[in-house]
Amino acid sequence: MIERLPPDEARQWFLLLPPDRRLATLSPDYVITDAGRSAGIEAVFLGYREGPSMWLHGVHRSAVPGLDCVDQQSPYGYGGPWTNSDDPGFIGRAWNEYVEHCRRDGVLAEFVRVHPLAMSWRAYGGEIRENRATVAIDLTQVDVRMGYETRCRTAVRKAEKSGVAVSVVSNEHISTSFARMYRDAMTAIGADKFYLFEDGYFRSMSALPGIQLVGGFVSGECVAAALFLISGTTMEYHLSAATDTGRRLAATSALVDGAAQQGKAAGLRYLYLGGGTDSNPNNPLLFFKRGFSQTTLPFCIGHTIFRAGLYQSLRDEHRARGGDVSRVLFYRN
Repeated sequence: MIERLPPDEARQWFLLLPPDRRLATLSPDYVITDAGRSAGIEAVFLGYREGPSMWLHGVHRSAVPGLDCVDQQSPYGYGGPWTNSDDPGFIGRAWNEYVEHCRRDGVLAEFVRVHPLAMSWRAYGGEIRENRATVAIDLTQVDVRMGYETRCRTAVRKAEKSGVAVSVVSNEHISTSFARMYRDAMTAIGADKFYLFEDGYFRSMSALPGIQLVGGFVSGECVAAALFLISGTTMEYHLSAATDTGRRLAATSALVDGAAQQGKAAGLRYLYLGGGTDSNPNNPLLFFKRGFSQTTLPFCIGHTIFRAGLYQSLRDEHRARGGDVSRVLFYRN
């Protein structure tokens, strides 16, 4: 049967995963830390085990406005259940137990963002569909830069010739100078207030195992910075920001290249960059990331409706009031 695991036990399960499946954004520590970005989010770990075979789903659970039930979704970025087993029978039994548990526990619905490198869609029995392409740099290449497109190598050389020096920065700067730079960058592009994470969120992030802040400096001034998460055999590109000077000098390209070189030296398998800001194949951010690698992986999203009758009634009422019901958790802003 499904167990609700305390965080320490969920961490123990996570550490038993093979290194290539031990991704930082699927770790219990990340799920807990990310839950702190908004009030009313509870990090919940639901696991199923048969001997050495494990299946675990770490989710963010929140009360459904106006109803005596809850819903669930992945943390910011990626999620989905993970398992150390490739046995379809075991995975099927885990999923069936999970669905029954959620129904008994008053879960209305859930929405998941499945990590492309984890291939968690194999462990998820709900509805799954491909959403967009994502990019990963293969760090096992003899020369990582040879996998870059010409435009990308040119950008890295431009940054180097302009005096951009890349180095790892103490994590104590994550909640101070990086937080300010990130919010300034998000404000400059008119990003939704959701992305204006507060200092408390960054303080929690700074304590995550494997987190690393990398900065790009010109004459001692930080003109770009990025957060990377390292776990198992993978480094993940998480958040980044640049000043006007940094953008002009292609400092972010230098940061990604510097992280890739560092990851290769550490014996990592991938630097995972993620995808664009939407599913458009011509998305500018995806175009930027594709300059570093031709290795693309599909990002999938999924959902499950556990209480179909109540969900449909809520959806009908929302639509009748002129509301948008295109999203799974349509009742949330």
